[in-house]
Amino acid sequence: MQSAATRALRDDKHRAFQEETLKEIQEALGVYVRYVLSAPRTVGLEATFTQAAELAEVGRRLSILKERVADDGLRHHLDSLVHLSTGAVLTASEEESGRLKTAVLSRENQAREAIGTALRAKY
Repeated sequence: MQSAATRALRDDKHRAFQEETLKEIQEALGVYVRYVLSAPRTVGLEATFTQAAELAEVGRRLSILKERVADDGLRHHLDSLVHLSTGAVLTASEEESGRLKTAVLSRENQAREAIGTALRAKY
């Protein structure tokens, strides 16, 4: 009986942790995408040190949160978004940057849908 109660408590803690992480990812994702979309191309060369540092910091926060998520599909969406984002800010081509930023928005929508699905599954 005690092991079932212990297991139930552990499961409740796991669900609460995942729910809180998903909510934090929702916030971090919005901040990250805003930074990416406003970042100049070749952020490492053209941006101020502050812009590059801020983008790196929000990317780091998103990466930390991503590793806490139990959902492999959501982690894949976030990895893909970060990969596209890196290309969008590092490419030398204005046209390519615009194309990749459009793809970032699409991937953000997919990630948000995956977050919503995971959150709804908790209720």
